[in-house]
Amino acid sequence: MRGRAFLAVVALLAVASLGGCRLPWQCPLRDDGRPSCGGVVLGTTTERPENALLAAADDYAGRPFGMVYRFHEIDEVFPTDEERAIVASGRLLHLSVDTRSGSSREDLSWSAVAEGRHDAELEAQGRAIAALRAPVLVTYEHEMDQASKAVLGGPEDFVAAWRHVHDAYERAGATNVVWVWVASGTVPTLERASRMWPGNDVVDWISWDVYNPAGCRADRLSTDRHVSFEESFSVFDDWLRQNGPGLGIDVTKPKMVSETGSVVYPDDPALTARWYAEMPDVLRRHPDVVAVGLWDHTGIASCDYRFSAVPALRPAIRALAASDVFAELDVRPVR
Repeated sequence: MRGRAFLAVVALLAVASLGGCRLPWQCPLRDDGRPSCGGVVLGTTTERPENALLAAADDYAGRPFGMVYRFHEIDEVFPTDEERAIVASGRLLHLSVDTRSGSSREDLSWSAVAEGRHDAELEAQGRAIAALRAPVLVTYEHEMDQASKAVLGGPEDFVAAWRHVHDAYERAGATNVVWVWVASGTVPTLERASRMWPGNDVVDWISWDVYNPAGCRADRLSTDRHVSFEESFSVFDDWLRQNGPGLGIDVTKPKMVSETGSVVYPDDPALTARWYAEMPDVLRRHPDVVAVGLWDHTGIASCDYRFSAVPALRPAIRALAASDVFAELDVRPVR
């Protein structure tokens, strides 16, 4: 009997290795970035782009995060060694290439990108990403619809820049890139976002952010301003379904929530915990969402979304991470 059991296990593993029915811990990513075994990829953005913090986040959540979000300016050299290690560990890397984030340079604009002034940097990035030989999510200018980004140009400048970045990466051989358009997902930004769709031929996934700021942006944090995950999620999701087709957006494309989090209530961590607990049921009702990234970071103004800094939230985050809505990827410890 023992010998037969051993042979059965060997046969099952052989089927798994041939691309048939895989065991949970053998679930790899498809070329389009989605889990081959179904489910939602659970990711995170740590407070600093350090793999030591990612390892700590894995420990906090009780499971490895399957996706990691990192940010770069357009003239930086990347992927970094740590980002290569993230891909090597079997995780999905999401890179945002921003025209400028912390830089004060005034010569960085969407029109300059569209005119090819940064092609040398872009093509170097594309070659480095191509060398990873794994799917990599890439966003050009996340939250491009924010009012603060108007200094970079108008909607038509953004569209031209996005298409130029896409073509520069393609010339460099980065056919493993999954292009993700990331909008802010808030009511004040919807009209601007409606004029910033680059085209179905150069976007693979549609993404937006889902937050519960509860007044923190105006420095008036209050539980009375609490907004549930579903309420915040639905702002952009409803708009996209109702208006997307008329704007030429293929709304059947995979969806992602690239950043999500609730502000931490110092006097009511249970309310914060409940916000995260609501997430799996919402995702089950939206099977077109294929990835979600928890924002373990501060935000603008006095907003603090760092759940890992609050020991009382650990059971809630662990329960969330253990939900069967999330895919069990073949992920190894990151170095």
